[in-house]
Amino acid sequence: MKYADEWIVQIDDISDFVAMQRSYARNDNLDKLVVAKERPYILHDPALKLGIDSY
Repeated sequence: MKYADEWIVQIDDISDFVAMQRSYARNDNLDKLVVAKERPYILHDPALKLGIDSY
């Protein structure tokens, strides 16, 4: 299996990090949360927005 032999290079236990983040969220300390910065992906072709073929 290529993913097991070549693609996976490291596995980290982030249980402590997740527990801390959960604690922040439950105690309304949202400013301490570490979250990914997300941006919307803008589709310029209306056909793609509707999920139909454009031809």
